[in-house]
Amino acid sequence: MFKMKNFLLGLNNNYPFVFYNLTHYIWIIIPIIGLYLMHQNRDKLYNINFKTKRRIVLSIISIMFLNMTIYYLPKIVYGVYDWKIDLPFHFCFIANYLFMYAVLFKNNNLYKIIYFLVFMGTIPTMLFPDLLESFDSFIFYHSFFSHHFFLLGVIFVYYAYDINITFDDMTKAFKFANAIFIIMFVFNNLFGTNYIMQKELPTHILELMPFLYEINYPIIILEATGIITLFIAYIPIYFNNRAKTNVIKETSC
Repeated sequence: MFKMKNFLLGLNNNYPFVFYNLTHYIWIIIPIIGLYLMHQNRDKLYNINFKTKRRIVLSIISIMFLNMTIYYLPKIVYGVYDWKIDLPFHFCFIANYLFMYAVLFKNNNLYKIIYFLVFMGTIPTMLFPDLLESFDSFIFYHSFFSHHFFLLGVIFVYYAYDINITFDDMTKAFKFANAIFIIMFVFNNLFGTNYIMQKELPTHILELMPFLYEINYPIIILEATGIITLFIAYIPIYFNNRAKTNVIKETSC
C-alpha cells in the first residue's frame, strides 16, 4: 500500500522526467502522429456508423473522467488535498470537464470552443510539462490523458462528425478563454491562489527560459502563447477545408 501511495501521489523519483530526453521526445511525437493519422484517415472516421461513433466518444469521456477521479481521490484519502492548488480550476482541467459536458449533451457550439482550448493547454504541456517523475508515478499518466489523450479525443470528434469550425469560432474561443482568465483572476486575488499561473510562472519554465524572469506580468506570456496556439489549432481546419474544396472542384469537373 505504501508503494501504491507513492505512485498515486507522485512521490516516487526512480525515473525522473528529464526535459528533451528520449521520453520527452516520445511524449511530444505521440499526439503529433495521432493527429496526422486521423487527418489522413478522416474519411474513414466520418464513415464509422453513428452508434459506434457514439460508443467511442462516450468511452473517451469516461476515460477522461476516470483519469480525473484517480487524480483527486487519493489526495483526499491520504489527507493531502489542498484546495488552494487542487481545485479543478487549472485551464486544462476546466477544458477537460467542459469537453465531457459538450460530448455528453451533444453541444456542438461549446465543442467548437473547446477544440481551440485543448490546443492552448496541450501544446505548452507537450513542450514544457510540469513533471518531476515519469513511469513510476501516476501524475505522468494523468498528465498524458488530461492533455494528449484529450487532444486526440477532440480531434477524433472533429473528423468523425465532420464538424464545421470557422475562423469566427476561433475568435469566440479567444474571448471564452479570456473570460476564464478574468474569472480566475478575481478568484486568485480573493483567495491568494495561483490557478492558471496568473501570478507567477512555474519554476521549471523559468529555469528553462531564464529571460522570462525579466517579464513581471505572466498574463502577457499567457496571452501571447494563447494567440500562437490558436493559430496552430486552425491548421488542421485549414487543411481539412482545403481538401473538401479540392474534392468539390474535382466533382464539378
